[in-house]
Amino acid sequence: MQTLTTAIYRTWYGLGNREGAAQIAVVLVVIAGLLIMIERRSRGRARFHIASNLRQQAMPVVLDRWRAAAAALACGLPIILGFIVPTAHLAQLAWHSGATLTDERFLRDATNSFLLAAAAAVIVAALALFLSYAGRLIRRRSVNRLIEFASLGYAIPGAVIAVGVLLPLATVDHAIDLLSQSLMGRSSGLLLSGTAFALLIAYTVRFLAVGIANIAPGLAAIDPAMDASARMLGAKPREVLRKIHLPLLRAPVLTAGLVAFVEVMKELPATLLIRPFNLDTLAIGVYRFASDERLHQAAVGSIVIVVVSLAPVILLGGALVGRSPARPTSSPPDP
Repeated sequence: MQTLTTAIYRTWYGLGNREGAAQIAVVLVVIAGLLIMIERRSRGRARFHIASNLRQQAMPVVLDRWRAAAAALACGLPIILGFIVPTAHLAQLAWHSGATLTDERFLRDATNSFLLAAAAAVIVAALALFLSYAGRLIRRRSVNRLIEFASLGYAIPGAVIAVGVLLPLATVDHAIDLLSQSLMGRSSGLLLSGTAFALLIAYTVRFLAVGIANIAPGLAAIDPAMDASARMLGAKPREVLRKIHLPLLRAPVLTAGLVAFVEVMKELPATLLIRPFNLDTLAIGVYRFASDERLHQAAVGSIVIVVVSLAPVILLGGALVGRSPARPTSSPPDP
């Protein structure tokens, strides 16, 4: 079954037609934009509030033994079918694969994944904090619209973002190369599109909404009177952010970084299109083995991605979220 996302990849790599890939990407962006406009127009100015008669605490219902077992099974069925069974099957395949975690190529892919995910997490958390604080300081509709526009990357497929990032960077690289040849007589190579810089830009565009969705609610929970008091005492906006907001936003910022880390670890389409030569990640390795029907070898990287992604999720469910001034969501809101 073919999709527009796979058509972008095949047009780019199979046919070598960048213009055709860009045209397909534009179609996907238009479709996503139309869906967002339809959703917002259907919602209009609707607001939702909790009715007063629903604020009372629900009373527990005591079930007998068989009904209690059926209720427990119904609640546990999504976890069993969605996580335990697939993970157990992957573990079985990985156990019989004969591969080891000390393999040189596997360690290189794991290191690349970890470094890219860590760098992207820092950039996403920092940029989301900057945009959220800018929206708090500058209360204008235009600024809010720009922040919402910056968050649309989560609604756009990774392959489309890859095309949108790579084509402008390739144009800039071409201009730099012409300038270098004319001035120094030497080619500058691919300074932007041929390095991990392009990947970090794509990750930031793709997952910035994750950071904003976690930091903005925590920032909104801080009483504006604290800002006003600090400003009256002569504190500048950056001092208010550093001395007041950052200590209170420690948990939301860490949450944003951890969620972005997990998202980058398992991201495939943008990485597959943008990655430089000899820079593979765990997701690329899994895709390569799966494409060759070497499922046992693919299961090893898959298990590592699951384990690395599960650790931050467990951490988020513990003390970090409990210390937050608000309970931020771990995924961006519907655009």
